[in-house]
Amino acid sequence: GSSSHLKVQFVLAVPLMSDCGATALVFDVGDLVAALPGNELEGVYGEGDEGVVLSSESIGEDTRVHVVWSRTGTATVHTRSDVSSCLAFIRKQTLESGDVVQALPGNGLAFGNDTVYSAGDEGIVQSAPDTSKEFRVLWRPSDRCSELPRDSWMNFVRLLQKGVDRLKPGVIVSIHSLQGAMHLNGQTATCQEWDAGKSRWLVRTSGGEEKLLRPENLAVDLSLAEPTLQPEHTTRELQIGDVIEARQGFSMDGFFEAMDEGVVHSFLTKDDGEVRVAIVWTKTGKTTSIKKEGWETSMRLVRTQSLGVGDIVQALPGMEVDMAYYGPGDEGVVESVADKGRTSSHVRVFWTRTSVRSDIPMDKWMSFCRILQKYDPAAPPSKRPSPATLGAPSRPPPPQFKVGMHARITGLQSAAHRNGAMVSCQKFDEAKGRWLVHIVTDEVVVKPIEMLVRPVNLLPA
Repeated sequence: GSSSHLKVQFVLAVPLMSDCGATALVFDVGDLVAALPGNELEGVYGEGDEGVVLSSESIGEDTRVHVVWSRTGTATVHTRSDVSSCLAFIRKQTLESGDVVQALPGNGLAFGNDTVYSAGDEGIVQSAPDTSKEFRVLWRPSDRCSELPRDSWMNFVRLLQKGVDRLKPGVIVSIHSLQGAMHLNGQTATCQEWDAGKSRWLVRTSGGEEKLLRPENLAVDLSLAEPTLQPEHTTRELQIGDVIEARQGFSMDGFFEAMDEGVVHSFLTKDDGEVRVAIVWTKTGKTTSIKKEGWETSMRLVRTQSLGVGDIVQALPGMEVDMAYYGPGDEGVVESVADKGRTSSHVRVFWTRTSVRSDIPMDKWMSFCRILQKYDPAAPPSKRPSPATLGAPSRPPPPQFKVGMHARITGLQSAAHRNGAMVSCQKFDEAKGRWLVHIVTDEVVVKPIEMLVRPVNLLPA
């Protein structure tokens, strides 16, 4: 199978000169450095602390090196006049598939009560196309994935251990990103021996199949190598309404990509007795089916869910009755579940943008919308979603963001080219529940580039 290395885009470093005129260290993006004895900055780094070079830039005749310190997650800037006396070079480093990383202090990602990762959590770098501006990390103990910008990964994580260094006979690995033998993606295998002539590992899968695979298609299984990080998991049958996620290496052009989420719509039995699972994909609104038997090889169960009164929903792409009622991306709140006859029931949704109501079939709701937020009966009445509060929300800005703060955009689908961009928070639009941000750029612009972005699509810079 083909592989996809994750390589940091290097910035051309300018030779740094010390005050005495001797050539100082030349740093590249991703280099691991350490603070020399006698050098410290209170609350940021101390002598001996390690950091990673974020960038090296020339400003006039001066050159500045930006370093992110692993212990605090804080960045500093060093000029050419002090870099030689402050920093010691340790080693070159790049991120590749299978590497183990650790989230820096102050970093984390959560959607409501659903935590993807927190500071100090460890994860495995997943493969991504060489042209991608992001790479994915599979986090423990949440068993969830997130995307981080390729050119500034050191702002979020530190390289804990190289994946290739962990491969040895007897080590259990997860197979991923194969193109020629996609049925193996997601399976576990045991390393047997290294074939130096072919630069591949001979591995034996749990089913007894032996394959020669590249190291970049093998990720050390942290859940088995480090049991303390393994989340509790109980095998269960899929149910209608379950949210699933496509594993690495599984995609269908125009329908879904690896790591996309979908909702189980129904179960279909063919004439030959084969049972298939129909899945509606959130990003495209389209439906595909997979075999029920062995579904775990291509999909992963994210969570169980059912639609109820008070839930906030969002209309899927391509699903619209009339724009006068609702359109793709519109949000609404479930008002009631009313019987419409003996054989079917409908869900009534109040749509925020149009302030009108429409009915959707209860047994096929996942074909029309997805659940954005579950109704919480334990929440105070003023915090519960309702047509009134949803139509005219009063949501204060999240505490981690304030006017003037910098953040990075992540997780956008309709404007994916903006993911990873640095922005400055200008104003929180309470009516829309979004931040008005300005794109930070070195280019001279007549008017700032503005965007309205949800708080969940912003990461602290």
